[in-house]
Amino acid sequence: MLYSIADGEVKMVAEGPLTKAALENNKCYLLDCGAEVFFWVGRVTQVEERKAASQAAEEFIASQNQPKSIRITQVIQGHETRLFRSNFGSWHMGSGTSGAEDRRRGKVAAMLKQQGVDVKGITKGAPVNEGVSPLREGGGKFEVWCINGSAKTPVPKEEIGKFYAGDCYIVLYTCHSSDKKEDYFLSCWMGKDSIQEDQMMAA
Repeated sequence: MLYSIADGEVKMVAEGPLTKAALENNKCYLLDCGAEVFFWVGRVTQVEERKAASQAAEEFIASQNQPKSIRITQVIQGHETRLFRSNFGSWHMGSGTSGAEDRRRGKVAAMLKQQGVDVKGITKGAPVNEGVSPLREGGGKFEVWCINGSAKTPVPKEEIGKFYAGDCYIVLYTCHSSDKKEDYFLSCWMGKDSIQEDQMMAA
């Protein structure tokens, strides 16, 4: 059963066969699979909306007299698990990321490579697009932060390029395009073994 959560209210959306189209990127949803419940977060929902939806979801699950042992998994749009996607008949069952996400990761890796940074492991399952043109001749500036709970810690310059599977990172690339105008390219990298709280904070 799929429920939408808006303004603190939980409403039934569909029961039985589900389609990916039922998930709107500006909302949060609950997917009740019986033995497991998924809390899905749309990528353009505001932080306050997410907090309110999370609290409403917890209250709703408690009201359903579910056993305390029930597993509740938080899922962020674009980073759905295979198990979550298996409940939607129209969902492509390939890699865990979308093609657009793979392309973004490939571009970030290509930018890092142009800066002389070792990108080994950054795009597991997504080949680096060697054809990506330089964003700026002569390079730009990279800043990387590691997410730890509600804090983000700057990664030392000599450590940039080392991405650990248990961590999440924010990568900011700054360059000048024309007339001294600065362009910014912001990306987040989520390790496959990172915890959901860090993934949500990074997003």
